[in-house]
Amino acid sequence: MSLDPKYADLPWIAHGQPDVYEAGELPEADQMMKETVEDTMSAREIEVVKLSVSEAHRRFAGCKVDSSNVDFSDSISGNGKIGYAIEMDQYDFVADIDRRIHRIEALIGQPDPNKLTALTADTTTHGLLEACSRLSARSSLFQQGYLDMIEARLASLQGKLQAVTEKREAIADYDMQNKIAELYELVKKWNDVAESLPVIVERLSTLKSLHEEASQFSQSLCTIESSQKNVEGSLSSYTKLLEEVASSYISFALFQVQNNVIKNMEVIKDNFTTIESHFPISSK
Repeated sequence: MSLDPKYADLPWIAHGQPDVYEAGELPEADQMMKETVEDTMSAREIEVVKLSVSEAHRRFAGCKVDSSNVDFSDSISGNGKIGYAIEMDQYDFVADIDRRIHRIEALIGQPDPNKLTALTADTTTHGLLEACSRLSARSSLFQQGYLDMIEARLASLQGKLQAVTEKREAIADYDMQNKIAELYELVKKWNDVAESLPVIVERLSTLKSLHEEASQFSQSLCTIESSQKNVEGSLSSYTKLLEEVASSYISFALFQVQNNVIKNMEVIKDNFTTIESHFPISSK
């Protein structure tokens, strides 16, 4: 059979040999096998997840694969295996478990994140196998021997707590009796005073008004004293002013008298001159 010219120069082409056509791996009896769920899923049922190599490396950097329970005796080829489908009873089983979990959550409520963190603090940072081993070690503490020992210790602790409670009650009763005795003695001392207490209250009520009047009188006296001091200061200033006025008036009066005397003397002199002019005196 002649080779197509467009494939003549391609490598790995056997020239001068018959063409071989390969069919599927399944025999003719199994080629019409019913397609599985994986083959019939539509594009909308497939979730496309974007993977980041750096994010995946960071997340699984400290993880290890435990292959102790894995069987690698089978062939890795897919001959005769076109997929596995989940039967409907498994779907029902998963749905039943989901309903039970929701029912349990409705009965006991949602877990507290703080309490859940405290319970899972020892297993959160470890792998599943190590967490299971830790839980297994803890579950061994619930054996009958450990429980009997814990019960014995709790019984001993309960006895000690009961003894401490009894001693505390005895001490509290003793303190209460002492306080009651002290109060009784105090009340007994005040029995004699209780008879005269109404008279004392009445006297105090009477003295209250007297004290109020005395307080008002004291305030009035303080006001009068301050007014008297102001009057004394005013009188002192007025006295000084009067002395100054008096001295000024006396000086002015003397000056006026002196002027009047001088004027009178001049008038008398003029009068004498006039008289002399009317009566001339002859000389001998």
